[in-house]
Amino acid sequence: MVFITTEFTAWLSAMARHIRYSGATLLLAVPLTATAHAGDWSGPYAGLGTGYQTSVLDGSARLGSDSLGLDLGASGALLSGYGGYGWSRGSLYLGGEANYGFSALEGQFRLDDREIDYRGRDTWGISGVMGGLLNPDTLLYGRAGYQQRRQDLSLPGFRSEDWTDGLRLGAGAEFRLWGSGSLRLEYSQVWHEEAGGAGNGDEIDYRAREQWFEAGGILRF
Repeated sequence: MVFITTEFTAWLSAMARHIRYSGATLLLAVPLTATAHAGDWSGPYAGLGTGYQTSVLDGSARLGSDSLGLDLGASGALLSGYGGYGWSRGSLYLGGEANYGFSALEGQFRLDDREIDYRGRDTWGISGVMGGLLNPDTLLYGRAGYQQRRQDLSLPGFRSEDWTDGLRLGAGAEFRLWGSGSLRLEYSQVWHEEAGGAGNGDEIDYRAREQWFEAGGILRF
């Protein structure tokens, strides 16, 4: 009888220790699981952004028999939409993104007695994104990719409209504000290939270099 009681008591003690261990493990697992979920940035996403752009056009103009240097500045608002897919593991983040934007880039430049008008219109591109998590709710990243822009350059009796290829490089930060919603702040530069045209005895060649300052909201799914 004493033997049975001793065995029963030992079993109860072992079960109590097991329950205490399991409970402690569960309590520790809850915050760890929540932290891992908060730091997981993997999956598709989409967003809208708005901001300000500037552009500098460097080139040359031959108006009749006169050859002149071209130095034109433009600025205006930007409205863009973007979407992509991100992958995170630990603090490393990799992703791919596509964007399409509408611009109000405008600038004027006077050559002799004629005025050149420039307008930067639609723009779209694709880029790769690489960065790291500063903490579970803050992502710092850089980007590199391809960007195309529709540019319109005109003066009396002459007009040139081109879709030009460009290289986009940028850096930014994304802050998770709640659940799947976050705020993005980004700065980019775009270097475009040479564009231009000729007509009525005039010829203009130029390259555009853009700067983007953008803020936007993102939903991650």
